[in-house]
Amino acid sequence: MRCPESSKHHHSAAKARAIASRQEFIQMIEITLLHGSEITDYTELIGLWRIQYFREFPYLYQGTMEYEAKYLAGLVSNPHAVVAVARDNAQIIGFVTALPLVSDFDIVKEFNAHFQTLNRNIQDYCYIGEIIIHPDYRGNGLALEMTQRIEQDMQQRGFKGACFLCVVRDPDHPLRPADYLEIDGLCQRANYIKTDIVSQFEWPTIQADGSCRNMQNPMVLWIKAFEAEES
Repeated sequence: MRCPESSKHHHSAAKARAIASRQEFIQMIEITLLHGSEITDYTELIGLWRIQYFREFPYLYQGTMEYEAKYLAGLVSNPHAVVAVARDNAQIIGFVTALPLVSDFDIVKEFNAHFQTLNRNIQDYCYIGEIIIHPDYRGNGLALEMTQRIEQDMQQRGFKGACFLCVVRDPDHPLRPADYLEIDGLCQRANYIKTDIVSQFEWPTIQADGSCRNMQNPMVLWIKAFEAEES
């Protein structure tokens, strides 16, 4: 697998599509869903993208391919895992991953106990993991469209809702870009509800001085029921 194509190629393609409406833009993009072992051929590229793009605020993640291989093995080994892949003219421009909330995936196991405080059946929910869109294609509704495709797939397989975790950073964090947009807007457009559940997760975190150290990072849980739940 290769690293993402240079932004120069994508920028020209995305710019040419800027004249199109969001609906027309989405129709130009090919989105495919992969399940279980079908994901194998893409794990290296997903790992490379996680390392590249999760260095950005708010994750500030200093990743390694050694860790990524172990982390992403949890997707491949789970028959109910799904990955949405977006392509523009055969060039991959985005990934969204998901798997059942009841699984051996490390990050899921760590907050399952907190989830149960919501008094919902944990077996009914899936977990949206990565939402990674190439920078030149952000802001056109692609992340929302890919997430909805994932949700539809999970709902067809019997899941009743989805959830995901978002990193919480101070508004005055020194590495926060001036033009940074909170993910809350996407969450709300996708009809997710922000809970009071915050879990701590440790990863190699880039510091304001450019150094890196392992530290706990707070992540807040967002949740969505695919259909109105019975009272």
